[in-house]
Amino acid sequence: MPVDEHEKQGDDSFLGKCALYSPLPNGHSVRLLYKQKQLDEMIFPELERALDERGFQKVGFWDLLTTVAAGGTISLTGPRFHNADSYNPKTFKSIFMARERNLVDALMDIVFSKEGNVTYGRSPISFKVVRGVFEFDTKIAYRKATIYYHAENQSKDDLFRVTIEGSGHNLSMHQFQFEPSITWLCNRYPEKKSASIGGALASEGPPQHAPVAVVGGEPVAEACNCGDDGGNPSPSAAMKKLKVHDRNSEICKLVSNSCG
Repeated sequence: MPVDEHEKQGDDSFLGKCALYSPLPNGHSVRLLYKQKQLDEMIFPELERALDERGFQKVGFWDLLTTVAAGGTISLTGPRFHNADSYNPKTFKSIFMARERNLVDALMDIVFSKEGNVTYGRSPISFKVVRGVFEFDTKIAYRKATIYYHAENQSKDDLFRVTIEGSGHNLSMHQFQFEPSITWLCNRYPEKKSASIGGALASEGPPQHAPVAVVGGEPVAEACNCGDDGGNPSPSAAMKKLKVHDRNSEICKLVSNSCG
């Protein structure tokens, strides 16, 4: 969640909203800046459509946007999860938590890949799913999907992990945890201290909390080596840091190198 939000009318008639975050462990600062027209005419309608088309209830679109863009956790209520008695291994990957995973794909595309939707001064990117890890316990309707995205044509540690989790007490609600790596944040939001609009907004309030920036429970980089390999862990090494929650022996875990 953003620490601070501002609206500013400048000499260039810029009107928008800004989310500020305290520095990452490597000292890099993350600032999100969107034009109000961009939010009202493009991003918010697309977020609303993504939720509506998949049967999910509306939430605060600014909160949803900043959670996806910089990391965080949000609970969403949607279609009732069908807790099957068993799964066919041949079709499991295509049906397990399919609506929730499809929603995440749509949200990631809206925030990072669509021209005109990205933060001020940035360019859209392409990415792909590189791994999926799935867990379930049919006796208690526990379900969990962990999806790894990788920014195409970027360093191997330019990763984004999304975890979707729910339990039997509420079959319609799931917790969505968005976790960009530090490298992902550095590459998406490089610091530009000379930017007059962003600089003015950034000076208006002291940030207090950093966005989530971990893969496998730890930062994947100690320095922001934007634009190069940087010697940071590879996707496979970063993924290995993830400790799958072993609830009990009845849980079924499926791991796939591709969850498309």
